Amino acid sequence: MRHSLLLLPLLFAACTNERAPVHTGASTNDTMRYIPLQDTLDARKTAFEKKADAGTKRDYAEGIDAVRASGILEAARQVGDTAHIGARLPLPELCACLP
Repeated sequence: MRHSLLLLPLLFAACTNERAPVHTGASTNDTMRYIPLQDTLDARKTAFEKKADAGTKRDYAEGIDAVRASGILEAARQVGDTAHIGARLPLPELCACLP
């Protein structure tokens, strides 16, 4: 009985038709301005170049060069290319491909 009396206020609060206001402090889409992706990427690159040490910059450059040398950039789909729709694999075959 004692527990029921403690839950009674909670039950009344949960059963109201009014929604409690939620304040997240985040901007809504109405007030957010559009920032092109390239501008965002350029800003991140500039910030990285300012704060990263020479060794980190060298490691990143070597990694980027390795990706370029692999030929993946030429094989990747580009803007305007038609999407490739491959054959569907049954689940056991798909799982066999995973590490």
